[in-house]
Amino acid sequence: MAEARSANREGRGLALVALVVSLAWLAYALLDGLTTIGRHFVPLALLRFALLGALATFARVSGAGQKRLGRAGLVVAVVGAAFNMVGAVGSVVMDGWTFDPFGAGGEARTGSELWYAFVIGLSAFVFAIGTALVGIAGRPIGWLRISAILAGVLYVVGIPLGAPGHYVWIAPWIALAAGLVTGAEERTE
Repeated sequence: MAEARSANREGRGLALVALVVSLAWLAYALLDGLTTIGRHFVPLALLRFALLGALATFARVSGAGQKRLGRAGLVVAVVGAAFNMVGAVGSVVMDGWTFDPFGAGGEARTGSELWYAFVIGLSAFVFAIGTALVGIAGRPIGWLRISAILAGVLYVVGIPLGAPGHYVWIAPWIALAAGLVTGAEERTE
C-alpha cells in the first residue's frame, strides 16, 4: 500500500498533464467542432500521448505494470499512439490542415493516396485495445479500474457516433486522470 502511494505521488504529474490536456482538447473540440481534417487529427494524436501519462500512472498504482498483460497493454498503447501521430502528421503533409479524407474530395482518391486515414483509424483502435488491457490487468482500486477499462472500450462504442463519440470516449479519461491526481486510489485501499 505504501508502495502504491509513493508510485502515485511520482506519477501525479503525468496524470495532471493528461487531465489538463484532455480538458483543453475537449474545449478545443467543442469550440471548433470536431471533423475529420488535419487540424483535428494532430491534436487527437497529441492527446493520446498525454493520455499515456495517465495510463502509465494507473499501471504503476494498480500493479498492472507488474503483470504481463499490463506491460503488453502499455506497449500496445504506445505503439498505437506513435502510429496515430505518424498518420496525423501524414495527413497534414499530404493534404494540409483542412482536407477531409472521408468527404467528397477523399472519395475521388485511391486508398494508397489516403494511407494516413487507414493508419489513423487502425492506430486509434490499437491504442484503445492497449488501454483496455492495462485496465483489465490492474487490481481493483475503486472506480479507477473501471475508468481505465472504459477509456479503452468506449472508443469502439463511440465509432458509430462519429464526432460526438469522441466526447463519450474522453469522459472516462478525464475521470481516470482526475482520480489519479486527487489520490482516489489511496482512499479505496
